Amino acid sequence: MLENLNLSLSLSPFALSHIINFFMALVIGLFVYLKNRKAQVNITFFIMTLFVACWALFWFLSQMTKEGEGLFYTRVQNLFGLFIPAFYLHFILSLINKIKEKKKILLSVYVLNILILIVAVVFPSLFLVGVGTKLGIPNYPAQKSILFYIYTFFFFAESFYGILQLLKIYPRISGVKKDQIKYTIVSSLFGFLGGGSVFILGYDVPIYPWPNFLMSLWVVILATAIIRYRLMEIETVIHKTMLWLATSVLVFIPISLLLLLLWPWLKSLSPWASAAVVVLSFFGFLWYYHRIQPRIDHFFQRRRFDPYQVLFRVVSKVSSQEELEGAVTTLNSELKTYLYSRNLVAYIQDEETGEYKLEQHKGYEEVR
Repeated sequence: MLENLNLSLSLSPFALSHIINFFMALVIGLFVYLKNRKAQVNITFFIMTLFVACWALFWFLSQMTKEGEGLFYTRVQNLFGLFIPAFYLHFILSLINKIKEKKKILLSVYVLNILILIVAVVFPSLFLVGVGTKLGIPNYPAQKSILFYIYTFFFFAESFYGILQLLKIYPRISGVKKDQIKYTIVSSLFGFLGGGSVFILGYDVPIYPWPNFLMSLWVVILATAIIRYRLMEIETVIHKTMLWLATSVLVFIPISLLLLLLWPWLKSLSPWASAAVVVLSFFGFLWYYHRIQPRIDHFFQRRRFDPYQVLFRVVSKVSSQEELEGAVTTLNSELKTYLYSRNLVAYIQDEETGEYKLEQHKGYEEVR
């Protein structure tokens, strides 16, 4: 099978989306699992992302295989895809503490999926008979059998049921848990709209699966929930890794797409012209990177400042205020900018009595 691989630099957008999804899912899943190996939420999330990574990898391998010779890889990636919604549902039920309540449903999902897997492995012709080229994408599912239709139904039914559980519990919760569920709902929609888009062309609807890139966005949004709202009890110790992932998505994906589009033209250039393009691209990339990086740092609350410059700037702005209220408001604004503080309580000492009295508070419902 490996001798059929036809690796080259001319990756299609579809193949590129899968290799990006593979790395993103694998890295995020490993970090979540290694942070807490005993928590059921972490374990089910890791298994889900592992199956997503394998699904994306075998999709990629099918795209790097000679046309018409990737049936094996196409069958394998769909069998990995079969279990993604099942583990997603398990993860969701763990997150909202509904495992015991939905135990029979979850068990039924696993049993049915395992039965489909066994039949598909023993009788592959009942699952996927052949592949073909569709909209320039080689080795796409073409000749489907009864099990493939059942697999498609289960994929969307299980995904929808998991999202439905989140939507049902969302109005009844508050605080950090509500933020966790909100981000999980949004990321789930991106993930399954992206991954589910590959089925459309498989059923001969001539729509290119561009939404597959949303699978990476699913990981980034969920990473945001992990960092900002401590989803799955992950501390900010993984801030730098999440920043790297976010930077990779925002910086390297556009650059990769541009390179992909310009590759035929670049190959036609002379060596000197190619060198000039490389130099210009390098400086263009540096400019682009330095424009994006501070925004990512600021969003994830990891932007670095010189402490002396910050102190001088804050003191200068606060001291320029004539009124006490204005000084406190300015201080709150500056602390929010540089220290990302959400709340502020200002006490002023009475010169005569030496006691402190509350002057202003922001972000607290009640301060005594």
